[in-house]
Amino acid sequence: SSILYFLPYKNFGLIGLYYAELAAACLGMLFLPSFSKSYFSFSFSIENLKSIVRVGYPAIPRSLLGNFDKNIVPYLISIFLPLSALGTYNRSYMLNPHYQLIWSSLKRTISPSFTMSVVEDKSYPDRFVVISWFLFSMLFITFLSLFYIDLLKITRVDEEFYIIATFTPLLLIKVFFDGSILFPHMYLIIKELVHIDTIISFVRLVITSILAYILIPIFS
Repeated sequence: SSILYFLPYKNFGLIGLYYAELAAACLGMLFLPSFSKSYFSFSFSIENLKSIVRVGYPAIPRSLLGNFDKNIVPYLISIFLPLSALGTYNRSYMLNPHYQLIWSSLKRTISPSFTMSVVEDKSYPDRFVVISWFLFSMLFITFLSLFYIDLLKITRVDEEFYIIATFTPLLLIKVFFDGSILFPHMYLIIKELVHIDTIISFVRLVITSILAYILIPIFS
């Protein structure tokens, strides 16, 4: 709503995005603590701190690798292609965080029960969850492939943006496959094998960097 206020209504242009994000952040700082105050606690536990450090510290390199993996393709596009191509990529990537949110919500939903099954060494219907994610993803990406350009026309964006209807479904495939490794990823976290997850993230970054460096000039 803040973006709608500062961009179309006030006609501030690109600077309106800054004002919109600043307004949203200030409102969040004002109102969110009032909803979560019941969860605040000033008690301190050495054991909890040790657990957080033991599990969280090895995840820092993985987080850094994830940021590199997210930005390496735009960086290489900025080297080999004009600025307009980078803008097209960024706009085509626009739905990925929202699609990722669906996957993250699924992860948060099943995480407690899956954690208990691992701790108690019980079986878990992970195959059913993965197949359901695959079916949902295929239907969603197919729908976008067929009708995304019509949705863009309904929202009355400039015709220059219509090109993202071609690339957006392709970029969503990455999140589609990320959902398939949901359970192995959580298993590594539960078993405190974060270093293995870090190695996997590093290998992904190297492969992505090499393929992008080779393929972007070829298909430009």
